Amino acid sequence: MFSGAAELITQSGNRIPLTVDMVGTDGRGRMGRLRCDTSALEPTVLQRPLKLQCQDGTSVDIAVTNYSGSHISFVGRLAV
Repeated sequence: MFSGAAELITQSGNRIPLTVDMVGTDGRGRMGRLRCDTSALEPTVLQRPLKLQCQDGTSVDIAVTNYSGSHISFVGRLAV
């Protein structure tokens, strides 16, 4: 399991600082939860592919599976 600081990068280039908790699945697969204030995000932003840039340099292409006012659940895979 990986936990740490990261940024969510939207398709328009906006960067949202957050905390990530994620685990590896098969191969490059990842799933987890992003902890942040989602109230400033338009719901349509979360319907598109997003990039997660972790502080350790790991980059993950993600798709949102669920969200609330304080977290975003996702599935994804390591970016190449």
